[in-house]
Amino acid sequence: MTNGEGQAPASTTGRGHQALLLDNKSHGRVVDELRSSLSDGSKVAVLTGLFSVFGYAELRTELRKINKLRLLLGNAEAIRPDHLAGTLDETGLRNQLDLQRVARECADWVKQKTEVQQLHSSSISQNIFHIEREHGAPTAVSGSSDFTAAGLGSVPSRAFAMNTVTHDPAATKQLLSWFETIWTDPTAVRGAKDQLLEAIEFLARDKPASQIYFATLFNIFRDYLEDIDEESIIRSKTGFKDTIVWNKLYKFQRDGVIGAIDKLERYGGCIIADSVGLGKTFEALAVIKYYELRNDRVLVLAPKKLRENWTVYTVNDKRNLLAKDRFNYDVLNHTDLSRTSGRSGEINLETLNWGNYDLIVIDESHNFRNNNPRVDSVTRYQRLMEDVIKSGVKTKVLMLSATPVNNRLNDLKNQVAFITEGQDKAFDAAGIPSIEVTLRRAQTQFNEWLKLPEEARTTERLLESLNFGYFKLLDLLTIARSRRHIEKYYDVTEIGKFPERLKPKNIKSDIDKNGEFPALKDINRSIKKLSLAAYAPLDYVLSDKQEEYSRKYDQQVAGGKSTLKQVDRERSLIHLMRVNMLKRMESSIHSFALTVEKVHGQVAGFLQKIEAHEASEVEELSIEDVQVDATELDDLMIGRKVKVLIQDLDLFRNIAPFTNEERDYGEIAILSVDLSSPTRVRRLASFMQQAIPYPLLLVFQHDGKVALSVAEKRINQADASKIVVEERWLSPWFDPAAPTDIESAFLDAVTLSKLPATNFYALYQALQAQVVALLTAERTGRFQAASAMVAPLHRDALRKIEGLEREIAELRNALKRESQMSRKISLNSEIKSRKDAIVQLEAEMTGTTNN
Repeated sequence: MTNGEGQAPASTTGRGHQALLLDNKSHGRVVDELRSSLSDGSKVAVLTGLFSVFGYAELRTELRKINKLRLLLGNAEAIRPDHLAGTLDETGLRNQLDLQRVARECADWVKQKTEVQQLHSSSISQNIFHIEREHGAPTAVSGSSDFTAAGLGSVPSRAFAMNTVTHDPAATKQLLSWFETIWTDPTAVRGAKDQLLEAIEFLARDKPASQIYFATLFNIFRDYLEDIDEESIIRSKTGFKDTIVWNKLYKFQRDGVIGAIDKLERYGGCIIADSVGLGKTFEALAVIKYYELRNDRVLVLAPKKLRENWTVYTVNDKRNLLAKDRFNYDVLNHTDLSRTSGRSGEINLETLNWGNYDLIVIDESHNFRNNNPRVDSVTRYQRLMEDVIKSGVKTKVLMLSATPVNNRLNDLKNQVAFITEGQDKAFDAAGIPSIEVTLRRAQTQFNEWLKLPEEARTTERLLESLNFGYFKLLDLLTIARSRRHIEKYYDVTEIGKFPERLKPKNIKSDIDKNGEFPALKDINRSIKKLSLAAYAPLDYVLSDKQEEYSRKYDQQVAGGKSTLKQVDRERSLIHLMRVNMLKRMESSIHSFALTVEKVHGQVAGFLQKIEAHEASEVEELSIEDVQVDATELDDLMIGRKVKVLIQDLDLFRNIAPFTNEERDYGEIAILSVDLSSPTRVRRLASFMQQAIPYPLLLVFQHDGKVALSVAEKRINQADASKIVVEERWLSPWFDPAAPTDIESAFLDAVTLSKLPATNFYALYQALQAQVVALLTAERTGRFQAASAMVAPLHRDALRKIEGLEREIAELRNALKRESQMSRKISLNSEIKSRKDAIVQLEAEMTGTTNN
């Protein structure tokens, strides 16, 4: 009889018989006790909740000797082959691939030696093994262990077993009596030998190859079976399937949308990496609309050049094919992550609540594949992670990129971090203990594959070498389909055939039919001479400003043990550009010309910025205080990603020489001349400018005062070894230590940072123009820095005045020698007319100066 709760009566022992504890660990195993008790002719009664063929296999030798075994299955569930094939703890036994043979032996034994019954409805949690021997005391084991290899203690188990064994006749008889009560009750049990045999024989039979194949597929993809249930993923009550964008999608795009939403809900993120032209933008728009219908706030981050691709669907525009869907997401540029003020479209960046977005869509997400920290500044990557994704509401992340992996498999790491919020163990439950280790191992395997000989470096070999975890990570987070995939698995009649890529035609022709192309070594030599300074602006920062730029752009690596200097990176970039420029010639001469024109245009643009900046009056700025991506500062900086304030450039460090058929300005010589007397300075200046055949700035000094001499020179066309001095200019004497207002203005105008640095000719011309401006100011009383419009007028006027003054000097000499009164009157009249002409010229110069 039961105790009223489906439990066997507690075992008792008589004198001389002790009940022992069996826990299948340190206090004995059930299998050992049964083996020692089973003998020839034994009668066995077993009540068990679970039975497996591996439980039989552990006792097969002993069970073949017994008389019979009555097996009472203590649960009412249908007898299934997979239950008989072992528990989770018996996986190791199944992996020995011996199940079919064991099942066959077990079936033969069941036929010959057993009677089997099963409970109708209720279940009994107690398990009993009772052995009645022909000779010797009976044995009874009762407790939690069932008739499986794990229950017998033959294999390790995570369960904690509690069993007692007794050999006391009274106690064993009481347990057997309780068993008999159930066994003989037709209302409680039913015969189950045929069902048990059928299930065991199913395990023993040979299986068709198709069944093995389908079983394998099922176990591989069992975690993804729910993914195909569209209704369980999409909340249809939102009206999503009635939207314009959903109904414009092709079947493969809809599947992509459903897959993306599923991954966003499961893992918080997804990367759509379909090939170019398969409609990633429209798929993303459908995902956005789904979440907008759930009242989620959405942000799209796009490169500046692609901004309009997204904003067009949020405005009342004829190009908006989805106007009826009334999209309401925000759009920002990638570069806006570097800004803290100003506006981006209609959005005020200073007051924007970055942490209040439920979904972020990142277009061209591969732009965030790198996360290189900067000293004392926050990168775009860090801003997006800290202020948008981690801050505020829980944020899902949808990324779009046809190339999420560019140069390294590890490119995926920083993009995945947006989804996991930087948690390396985020997918531990999915079988990926560490994302970083998984990607690093895949990169190592990829590097090893690259070292193989070309004939062995096949795609199949790569796929075999990459670790399973890498593919698991891709399956969890990415949707990546090619055109070939679409053609293979979808009906393409609705979209038509994709364009066929024609086989390339190799056409070989002589690139230089006229024999005018220079030798490659000469071209290479010319390329090596290119400074490409526009691509390494940090190399030209003033020495007293270099520390600021180091703090701005240098990066600490190896935990701060070393520093990666940005100026070194730029120098390496220039070497790489020189190599790539030569390589462009391998493509075609036309491609090479386009590259040269592009580089030339870049350099010319920087020079224009520099020249325009020279005339501007801007308050001194510090690179550490400005936002380098602020558009309002574009005219004050040069550079692309790494920008430099033009005011901080050493513009005279590498001024280019200037040479043509008429002029040779390879350099400018500066000579300082100390004079004992200033009386003959003009004559000395003229002599020296004529005698020295290259551009010359003479600095005359006398008694603390200074005068400057410049001269326009050109090559003698009749004899190239000689020069022609076209005009000379000598400034008035001035004291640089105590200058007048006019002289102070002149000294400011000839400050090197305000003179053009395009080449030496432009520099000398500008210097000469300022000397002319000083001479002009001597006559007008006001200094105005030379300009392209006024300088020629002043120059011409000064030449005329100089000529008139020479004529006046000659007339005065003639007047001194003249004795006739009428002739003296005539000479005085001529002198006065020339003085009047000088006054008139000075008045004209004053007018142009004031204007």
